[in-house]
Amino acid sequence: MMSLLNNYCKYKKAIHSAFFRLTSVSTGLVASRLMMLITSVLVARNTGVEDFGEFTLFITFFLIAADVSNSIDNTFIRFANKHSKCKSDEYVYLGTAVYAKLIYASVLTLFVVMASTLVKGFVDDVGHITDVMVWGVGAGVIYSVFLTLAAKYQKDKIFIIVSVLRATLNALVLISVVIALIFFNGVDVSDMVSIYIWVSISLSVMAIYKLTVENKIQWAESYKKISEFYKVAIVIMMSSALTVISSRFDVFFIGAMLDIESVGYYSVAVRMGLVVAILSSASLIILIPNAASAMTSVDKWWKYIYMASFYLLIQFVMAVVVLVYHKEAIVYLFGEQYIKASSVTVIMVLVAMVTSASVPFRALIQHGPKPGDLIWIATVKFISGLVLLFYFINAFGMIGASYAMLVVALLISFFMCWLAFKRCMPTKTAVN
Repeated sequence: MMSLLNNYCKYKKAIHSAFFRLTSVSTGLVASRLMMLITSVLVARNTGVEDFGEFTLFITFFLIAADVSNSIDNTFIRFANKHSKCKSDEYVYLGTAVYAKLIYASVLTLFVVMASTLVKGFVDDVGHITDVMVWGVGAGVIYSVFLTLAAKYQKDKIFIIVSVLRATLNALVLISVVIALIFFNGVDVSDMVSIYIWVSISLSVMAIYKLTVENKIQWAESYKKISEFYKVAIVIMMSSALTVISSRFDVFFIGAMLDIESVGYYSVAVRMGLVVAILSSASLIILIPNAASAMTSVDKWWKYIYMASFYLLIQFVMAVVVLVYHKEAIVYLFGEQYIKASSVTVIMVLVAMVTSASVPFRALIQHGPKPGDLIWIATVKFISGLVLLFYFINAFGMIGASYAMLVVALLISFFMCWLAFKRCMPTKTAVN
């Protein structure tokens, strides 16, 4: 009886702790996603469907460049956790992460500019579109430097500050858009590009200053760790790049196989799915610092799984609400001209839920004995995404892209779950 009571108290305390952490992080992320949604609504209502499709391409490449850079931040957290007893070593790897971000920004920007120039030389009438994509990548890699500041607080598990920092970009962009609408009576794609670039530059300069002043970074020592750092970061970065790009293949294929107007409709459905995915982002921020300790004992492992399941349950409730009211939400937010996106929205909400189920397992594999497994998972996702999107879009049109993304999400979630339990679950002897 006492054992049952102790277990009840232990899990009740764990749930309260998990809920507090989720609330701390998700408050900022909900605000961030809400501001991004409002910005999208303002752009959609003040431009045509085709212009909104161009803006979607810009944001897609911006997010790809920024999201891939998270692999560098996750590598910093991995190294910092290994040297948690020595603060000076942690500061060294923090500086190394900043160096790695600057190298990443330079190399990726140069590559995209060269690729864009090559495409313009062989394909007609794509100049404006490729320019939008290049500017998206440029703004994304600049902003990625600012994310290292958030990673520092994420490592220290100060999730309230993380949530505030994550919301800063969208807050400043929204304020800039409102000012433009009030004083200049409108915004277009070029205005949005300028806003994102200048906000990203300002935030990253501030982040480098704050990291340098407050964390006593020894830049010379940090530079010496670049080779060691990148040996791990490249593995995570390659898997992250394949995963992020394949997660946004749908937008590329719709633009190439259908038209830019279809991209506009589809992006509305994606944004409705992102409402459900808010808690997925919040849980990932919380779970990454806890993944390493989850593999030290069976008790901590199941505590981690229960915590992840609790987050997924809350997300399921949100998904049901969105599914019930998605048509009304689309008309109210974006206007009746976007109601065509309603059928795709249902599938994209399911995609968001299935993808969220894989989040805790990805964090475990990343901190597990073979993080290189992420490359194989990402490769499977990349190839299957290519094949299925080509087939389903040909067969079903715009909604076919969402069918393909759902099948890929189911495949990858199952694979990650199986691999995490096989590779990362501690044995019973690990408890003793």
